[in-house]
Amino acid sequence: MADSDKKPLLMDELNAAEKVALANMSLHPGFQVLIKMFEAACTTATHDVIKLDPLVQDYERKLAYLQQAARTVNKYTELIRKSVIYHSEMAKYEPLDQEQVGPQVNEA
Repeated sequence: MADSDKKPLLMDELNAAEKVALANMSLHPGFQVLIKMFEAACTTATHDVIKLDPLVQDYERKLAYLQQAARTVNKYTELIRKSVIYHSEMAKYEPLDQEQVGPQVNEA
């Protein structure tokens, strides 16, 4: 399966209330900080590959390891971001069941 063909995480497992909660969380300012951290992890992993000295002993082995680590971090981050976007979009089209939302508080 090609990377672009990967299904969103929990694609068929989240209910409508969970999708709405995820969509709401993605609008919170702290979520943007979390995204910034993910991006920093990707940048750090990529820079580790670039900074590897070609004259170091076992260069090929170390390079392969660092490249795989950077690839894994980048793919993970992309999958999380695409999954959040997918579920947030799906939340717009799924009706909420009352039992998913929980009991309503009566206002006096």
